[in-house]
Amino acid sequence: MRCVKCGNEVNKEDFVCIYCNARLREEKIEKISYFRRVTDEKWVSPEKGWRRFLLVFTNPSRAFWDIVRYREKIGSWVKVLLLSAVIYGFYGLAIFIHLRTGGIVGQFYLRLLNGLSAYFMFFIFGFLYCFLVYMISIQLFSIGANFSIGLKSQLQLRYGKRKEKKEDEQKSTTMLEAEGIYPTALPSHLTAQKSKKIAIMLWGFAPMLLAYAVSTILLFVFLPVEDVSSPITVADFADITNSLVWGVTDWIQVIVLIGWVPITMTIAIRELVNASTFRVYLSCLIVAILLGFLLYFFRPSFLFNTAGV
Repeated sequence: MRCVKCGNEVNKEDFVCIYCNARLREEKIEKISYFRRVTDEKWVSPEKGWRRFLLVFTNPSRAFWDIVRYREKIGSWVKVLLLSAVIYGFYGLAIFIHLRTGGIVGQFYLRLLNGLSAYFMFFIFGFLYCFLVYMISIQLFSIGANFSIGLKSQLQLRYGKRKEKKEDEQKSTTMLEAEGIYPTALPSHLTAQKSKKIAIMLWGFAPMLLAYAVSTILLFVFLPVEDVSSPITVADFADITNSLVWGVTDWIQVIVLIGWVPITMTIAIRELVNASTFRVYLSCLIVAILLGFLLYFFRPSFLFNTAGV
């Protein structure tokens, strides 16, 4: 199959030409602006970090189109996983500021130290929790994509081992040139960089940052104030841990996980292997529903909140 725009030989399963970025096929779901591919546009240079991050929320198709073409410095560990932990740290701070203490415990410097301790405790927990959730989720999304589009084989086909791929390309080019055909070289994002599947898919969890941020605001505003005495015991946290606001925050995160994350994850996988949007979205949606169910019943607040929604 040849691209009608540039004339290069392309895979019949591709939806966009890998040489000139011309559209080869279009699915009905791509008529929705959020899913619309970036086509007929030449990639020149990577977006700035802050703009790339913003685009994941406002225009994920363009964001992942850019990310896939410059994968060497993705920075997703810092921008998604670490930021998730940073926001989680404020959970601890929200709890701490709702503890009304007196006497020595109420002294400014000691309260500041206790507040920082609460923040870093939740920061560490948030990092470990999000790392575990994200890694397990990526594996499940990958399994789903393997069933829907053969993700593993597609990655091997498009990226493979760079040395072997370069040798195969040279052999193929030599054979074609001997016949008087001079093919266009493959783009560097397919030959000079690793696929970095996990790092790219981590960007798909960016909407969870918004869910965590909204949850944090709700905790700061709606958690009840608790009078505690020194030394502080577990019983002193009863009103806070049993607050209904925990159930609300859990539902916000589940809704974002089921409603928004499948979209960004679909676009991440689609751009990575030039695959069908609809088929990837279907598998991502099924996996997200399963994850939402599991995470709701195995959520951290389930350990202490007996009045959750």
